[in-house]
Amino acid sequence: MSAVGGASRTVSSTYAHKGTAAGRLGINPGAPASMSLKANIDATLFSMLRVHFWFYPTGFRYKDDFRLQYSENGGTSWTTITSWIYPTNFQNNGFYDATVYIHRSQVTFNDQFRIRFTADVSDDFDQVYFDEIELAGK
Repeated sequence: MSAVGGASRTVSSTYAHKGTAAGRLGINPGAPASMSLKANIDATLFSMLRVHFWFYPTGFRYKDDFRLQYSENGGTSWTTITSWIYPTNFQNNGFYDATVYIHRSQVTFNDQFRIRFTADVSDDFDQVYFDEIELAGK
């Protein structure tokens, strides 16, 4: 996982579902924060990809959100697969388990395929922590 913008690695068992470290997305002045997960696989070999992860949100306000996005061109452009919006899809200060399936019929699986998480938050207290991110192909 590589971090950009308002993303970092946090060492704290409070925000890690398992172990003592988690990825964190927070404020990034002028643009949404993003964290990229790049798989070392050739997606052309699969008909479906499964993204499984745990997340722990803190400080989110009405309609703050985070998204899972994909790129078919190595990260030049991004498209949202799904988003989680506060308070519709989650509450603050608790662990959530999420699984997203991406099918070949929806996107172009190639060797430039990437996924990332982005967050659209309003201030320094809005953060979401990610742990146990798994990418599997079938």
